[in-house]
Amino acid sequence: MEKKQLEGLVALLITVFIWGISFINIKIAVAVIGPMTLGFLRFAMALVILWFMKRRMAPGTRVERRDWGMMALAGAIGVTLYFYFENNGVKMISPGSAAIIVAAIPLATVLAEAVVDRKPITLRMAACTLLSVVGVGMVTGIAPVPGENPLGYWMMGGAVISWVVYCLISRGLFKRYDSLTITYYQTAVGMVLFVPFMVFETNLWDQVTPVVWLNVAILGVFASALGFYLYLMAMDRLGVALSSLYLNVIPIVTLLTGVVFMGDVVSWGQWGGAALVIAAVGAAGRK
Repeated sequence: MEKKQLEGLVALLITVFIWGISFINIKIAVAVIGPMTLGFLRFAMALVILWFMKRRMAPGTRVERRDWGMMALAGAIGVTLYFYFENNGVKMISPGSAAIIVAAIPLATVLAEAVVDRKPITLRMAACTLLSVVGVGMVTGIAPVPGENPLGYWMMGGAVISWVVYCLISRGLFKRYDSLTITYYQTAVGMVLFVPFMVFETNLWDQVTPVVWLNVAILGVFASALGFYLYLMAMDRLGVALSSLYLNVIPIVTLLTGVVFMGDVVSWGQWGGAALVIAAVGAAGRK
């Protein structure tokens, strides 16, 4: 495996670990903080971290005028719009139900790339993608949880579409900019666009405890700043389709987090689903 590919793989594994835990962080935070207010807070924190990172690692890089439209559009769709759908969706349904819908991202990405690039889908990639979706279904359980708001499923579906469009737009920027610069400017645009939506939300500030703030901080520093930076790095090195396939490891991380911190009991079927996802992702990345 080449150095760039290894770097992309390591970046992906760190990202899926961070994002796998983030569903629980979001669930805790949106109980008292509005979805768009949460989005603003986490990406405001992320922007501060990214500013220091950029100042040290890419101080002279600026976005050319011709690329501002693409950069702003990617930030609007991948940050503001995506988290409008995801934060609202996770508020309405369980993290497990949200994860199974997000598992459609690799399949949607492969199909979108095939249409946009007019290239055939390889049998191995198609099989690995479908098997990984089946594995996620076994991990999370396909049946809806009683009492969940059906609108939450539509919200997560919107998140899937937003993420695929975001990835396809962002890949065009890799030819001229490094991952950190792209992450920094997209985060800035996305954060600003949260503001108009915050006006219409009601936040229970008197119920925002130090534990809630800790979860917001985790989302800002790790899931937003570090997670987006590493995922864009992985896309640059491994491609959009393969990077998206690794997202199906996220439910496994969420499952293990529940076992360790919440005492959840895991069935043999769930372990089998986890093994299927890992096998499918590993086979897709093999030369």
